[in-house]
Amino acid sequence: MTGRHHKPDASSGVARTRNAGGGSAGDVDGLAAAAAASLGELKEEFRSALLADIAAIGTVFDEADGDLARVPGAVAKARGIAHDIKGYAPSVGFEAAGRVAASLERLLRKAESGVAVPAPALAEHVRMLSLTAKEGPPKENPEETS
Repeated sequence: MTGRHHKPDASSGVARTRNAGGGSAGDVDGLAAAAAASLGELKEEFRSALLADIAAIGTVFDEADGDLARVPGAVAKARGIAHDIKGYAPSVGFEAAGRVAASLERLLRKAESGVAVPAPALAEHVRMLSLTAKEGPPKENPEETS
């Protein structure tokens, strides 16, 4: 994730898991439930960071008003954020966001090399990133409901 955002601390979930259950070390069900709750909290923290990163890309595009060449460093900044999303999103279950970010990064690399990239294509990538972030990762258990 980019340096602008708080990175969720995975160790805090581990600590809660170790102390959850309230009983003996053999309370596997309690530990499993605590671990699942901690993982859910961690995924929500990542979702928040992901949405903030997507908003940052949108802000860069808004500032450029359809012409990324107008804003010095805009393409590199947006590409860097897309690269970060491509890396971290799949690791916490946001595989679709990772794929869209990878595609956006490729488009922005073309823009950096001087190839004209249509603004609607960039806007569509940001829209798809937002949708995948809001939808989130698939449920661990298909019978779960939101």
